[in-house]
Amino acid sequence: YTADTITESVQVLADGNRIVRRTPTRVSRDSEGRTRTENTGDLGTPSVMISDPVSGESWTLNPETRTAYRGDVLVISTHVGPAGAVRVEAVRSHVEQAPPPPPPPPPALPHAGAVAGVVGGVVRIEESVKTEGEVTREDLGQRTIEGLSVTGTRTTTVIPAGTIGNELPIRVVSEQWYSPDLQLLVMSKFSDPRSGETTFRLANVSRAEPDRGLFVVPSDYTVRDTLIKREETR
Repeated sequence: YTADTITESVQVLADGNRIVRRTPTRVSRDSEGRTRTENTGDLGTPSVMISDPVSGESWTLNPETRTAYRGDVLVISTHVGPAGAVRVEAVRSHVEQAPPPPPPPPPALPHAGAVAGVVGGVVRIEESVKTEGEVTREDLGQRTIEGLSVTGTRTTTVIPAGTIGNELPIRVVSEQWYSPDLQLLVMSKFSDPRSGETTFRLANVSRAEPDRGLFVVPSDYTVRDTLIKREETR
């Protein structure tokens, strides 16, 4: 599939002013599990992330400098023999990017805040500080969004008065719509009077097989390695 993802957060200040942030991302995944994520950072700098479980390679591309950074792992193993002899080996290997098992529908998030995003073609939700409260869950049934059959859930957390110094109860609502077919979160809405409202949705979804060239480093890119050092003692 190929799709656009849009994450938008709206925070209303006490004086009525609003802070609106909108983050668009382009994601692709082929039938072999390769994923490509294209986004633009806060400073307007574009970046592309490619994860290839077939070759075990992971790349970060910088279109402005035409540079590709490959994630590698340098494993330094120290072997101690029975007579006290020490042998050191350094083995360099690519970061393994095995395809994840099919995930269950993501749970609703009864927390103080959440931001949805996409990394490597997989939707993730970053959670902020958890807050205890009275939680109720509701099955919203099925509907169609962007041509996809999705199932919905709504979780409502009520933080009683006095729990965190609040004079009145605080009502936090998380609504999520999940596609079992694509194994993806298609739309979500998180509302918390303390932090505002965050919405996430897929748009322009195409079920066609993406072009294989999307998952290959262009030939005119300069390739650089990014090493993650790991030491082991045996």
